[in-house]
Amino acid sequence: SISLWNISGSNIFPRELSGNVGIGTTGPGSGLQVVTAIAGSPTTVGVHQGMSGNYAAMQLYGSSGGFIDFSNTAVDYDCRIIEQSGRLDIVNSGGVGLTLLPTSGNVGIGTTAPYNTLTVVGSVGVSGSLNASSINTTGSAYFATSSGKVGIGTTTPQQKLTLSNASNFTIEMAIPAG
Repeated sequence: SISLWNISGSNIFPRELSGNVGIGTTGPGSGLQVVTAIAGSPTTVGVHQGMSGNYAAMQLYGSSGGFIDFSNTAVDYDCRIIEQSGRLDIVNSGGVGLTLLPTSGNVGIGTTAPYNTLTVVGSVGVSGSLNASSINTTGSAYFATSSGKVGIGTTTPQQKLTLSNASNFTIEMAIPAG
């Protein structure tokens, strides 16, 4: 009988370079398809790679989603890209990271449930400009232009503090003694 495999050192590859290769399947549907049971994962896992039009493609399929782990230590993973329930997470081993919700277009940093276009849980540092058409705050806040001027009701404050409003307003100030 003629072997279907070539062996070169510690490498093994199919003698015929055309067709598909399957591991755990007798009918591979792409260039390489791996179907096997992995502890803690669905009993049918498929890894498919090949071409989709002019794009190289790899598909991870499992009944709960798919993930790719990156690690340079003996831990389970240092970084994971995981798809689950239509959500894409990029997380570290502590579960903290970036969440993308493709259906809504929302992005979360430090949360897996972003409720705005960008939801950040934690502190934000900005080096450079922060441009916004509207800023709402639920706590104390300080905002100033590059010249150090603050405007309330205006986008072009002329003094250190400019209040501009067509209706009545009340100003309360507390000046510490001393």
